[in-house]
Amino acid sequence: MTEKEKMLSGMGYNSMIDELINDRLRAKTLCKRFNDTKPNEIKERKLILSELFSKANGCFIEPNFFCDYGYNIEIGENFFANHNCVILDVNKVIIGKNVM
Repeated sequence: MTEKEKMLSGMGYNSMIDELINDRLRAKTLCKRFNDTKPNEIKERKLILSELFSKANGCFIEPNFFCDYGYNIEIGENFFANHNCVILDVNKVIIGKNVM
């Protein structure tokens, strides 16, 4: 079982392996890009979130936003998160529809 598989199954795992370090760096880079957007750059924000999350339909998140990996996050339609939202996604995080 890989360290990533252990992480996703809730077992103890080594977070300092190259794969997980690179995955976190990818998420940090995308979060930085998202957080640096201007208020009127809505299309750019949506594009970045679609790269970051495994599923995100019709969500709106105000910067600043932070997460661990991004790919463990699934967001339903009409989700809204206000400024400074943090999602710790070392495992699956599923947010349903119409959530604020």
